[in-house]
Amino acid sequence: MRNLVQTFTHRWVHPWAAVACLALVLFGLPACKKTTLAPGGAYTDVTLYQTDKTITSSEALLHSFVSWELQNRTLLAQWPEIKKVADAVRGQAPGAIKAAIAARDAYANAKTAENANTLSITLTTLKALALQASVSMLGGT
Repeated sequence: MRNLVQTFTHRWVHPWAAVACLALVLFGLPACKKTTLAPGGAYTDVTLYQTDKTITSSEALLHSFVSWELQNRTLLAQWPEIKKVADAVRGQAPGAIKAAIAARDAYANAKTAENANTLSITLTTLKALALQASVSMLGGT
């Protein structure tokens, strides 16, 4: 794993960039977690703000991962597990993103416990894919 990380550090992706993206997607930075929103702003609900942030950052991370894998496939052939993860992400990410958006919209229209639970489940699925992609970028599939 160390050689893989060293290879990518200088040529393709800095490993701390993947870790930073993962941390932002999964946990956010404590200082960046919104607990209040600006009056008159675009959001009136903190949950919707955090949901949108999670969906967009997860989608960006997943897109970056599969693009990185495709662009570096020849070199990455040494680690076939990375292609397996990328293929799994390619298959699962579109549905997971659509499900998260649909759950977000349902929650926005009716803030019920059922909609909140569905939203939580879909975001957990999306975060799990982002985690899988991040770990693969660091060579720890």
